[in-house]
Amino acid sequence: MTRRTDNLRLLARETIDVGPGDAAALGLHVGDVVRVGSRHGTAVLQARITDEVEPGQVFAGFHFPGAAVSGLTSPVEDEVTGCPEYKLTAVRLSGVG
Repeated sequence: MTRRTDNLRLLARETIDVGPGDAAALGLHVGDVVRVGSRHGTAVLQARITDEVEPGQVFAGFHFPGAAVSGLTSPVEDEVTGCPEYKLTAVRLSGVG
């Protein structure tokens, strides 16, 4: 539904938000292609370096199905709402290419 709004002017594609200190430690720069892996799956996203995330944390939304971010999370759903268990997922970042 988000893709049918003017929100695409804010974010044209999914990114992985990484804090400046973590990006420096990993040798990442804005726009670098990053493989994000969890025990559930992997996604390949462009890095967005920002101080909007805490050290040791990253953020990616679920707005673009082609980005496969939902594959990083558990398939477990809440029995009542059907909402996926996606609030926290441990991931590892690595450069691509």
